[in-house]
Amino acid sequence: SSSPRGTGTRWARSPAAACSVAASSVRTGLPTRRWNRLASSRLIAAMPAIRAWVNRRLREAVEAEGGGVMDGRDIGTVVFPDAVLKVFLTATPTARARRRLLQEGREPAEEAVALEAGQLAERDRLDAGREVAPLRRAPDALLLDTTTLDFATQVRQIVAWAGERGLPPA
Repeated sequence: SSSPRGTGTRWARSPAAACSVAASSVRTGLPTRRWNRLASSRLIAAMPAIRAWVNRRLREAVEAEGGGVMDGRDIGTVVFPDAVLKVFLTATPTARARRRLLQEGREPAEEAVALEAGQLAERDRLDAGREVAPLRRAPDALLLDTTTLDFATQVRQIVAWAGERGLPPA
């Protein structure tokens, strides 16, 4: 099990504890990658055979750990459709752009935010329209609009929902 960045929360180790976060605005602690650098990897990821191989490996890894918390654009709809808790994070493209620029150490000047927001909106449009594992909210996913929420508030809400589903911190 792992702790969401600095929260001290640890999830119970059980297969039923698999949660998913379809993240469009969460900070994962991983290095931020620019959308235009992902173009070729997005094409590869859309290939059904590769997607199936990756999904199988993800399921095996979560099972080996006895559960987990994951984020991704198709985690709750394709990879773990039976997860006990699914949270679909959303935010306006402008809010997401501002966060990304700050994460990258760049000044969130109006023109930079507008450019980044346009790129994020285009990525969303492309991902929502792809044939393999399109970006969409699972019917049973809880919606969390993070436009005006700081990271700690987002984590508190998700932890509360996990508790409501019988997924107490370990």
